Amino acid sequence: MKRIQTLAAVGAIAALLLLVLTLRQVSALREEVDGLQDRLSRMEQGLADEISGIDNAVRRTLEAQGSLFSDAAAQLDYRDGALVLTAAVLPKEVGADEVLTLSAGGVSAPMAAGADGTYTGTLTLPLVQELTPTVAFTSPAGIRQEALDYLWTGDMLTVDGESTYDAAEDGTAAVYVGLDPYGDGPVEGRADVASLTLRVVDAPTGIQLGEIGMEPVNPPDQGTSTGSTASAVNLDALWYSADISEYVREKPYDLELWAVLTTSGGLELTDSGPAVTLHAEEGREGGSSGDLSLSPAWAE
Repeated sequence: MKRIQTLAAVGAIAALLLLVLTLRQVSALREEVDGLQDRLSRMEQGLADEISGIDNAVRRTLEAQGSLFSDAAAQLDYRDGALVLTAAVLPKEVGADEVLTLSAGGVSAPMAAGADGTYTGTLTLPLVQELTPTVAFTSPAGIRQEALDYLWTGDMLTVDGESTYDAAEDGTAAVYVGLDPYGDGPVEGRADVASLTLRVVDAPTGIQLGEIGMEPVNPPDQGTSTGSTASAVNLDALWYSADISEYVREKPYDLELWAVLTTSGGLELTDSGPAVTLHAEEGREGGSSGDLSLSPAWAE
């Protein structure tokens, strides 16, 4: 009887050891399969990237071969409230009776040939969000034309800056906005700022409570403001301020203060978010401020 029990125990132990060994083998095989799948996925991705690179290179080569130009370039500038487009193209071939014309935004002008065979042209355009210039070869036989690279005006027509605020214990409060002057943008100095206003909006309802004109001021004192940029205001910025005390004397309030810049060229710029937020209820007050990016609000 004891011998039977011993044999049974030995059999159980052997079965258990076999099970453990089998599970380890299964686990090792699973890890190996997972590793092979990972390597296969990486190989597939690498192959796809390589094919994509080859495809893009072939596409660029075919486009270059099919282009009317050996070289082409276009750039935009902002001058006196308008966009100025300058383009230069080097045609592969120009017929004796062909005239080259540069067009964009509904405006056209002939292009002049240089000694090196490069044709240049300049257009003064109304303010738009984006445009694609085209160059047309016109002759009695017909018209050949090609579009140049798409151009976006967002960065050029954007004025960066920052905001901060000062809320005193006596109930007075002021908002400060600093504009970074940029030589190639719509604001190089105060003369380019026709107005800077602050729209006061009730945050919960979205109702505009008023609009305050901001006045030129010296940079706010370092460390005196409760705004988030108090320790690092840009002393080279063009600073403006507005007194908003009448909107914060009575609690509770929850305000959004939106900066609206109108340039001397008639361009209206605003941020996608408020320059400053202020809120207060019994025992709790706070707000936020920071970097600004004032851009045109293009119609959809």
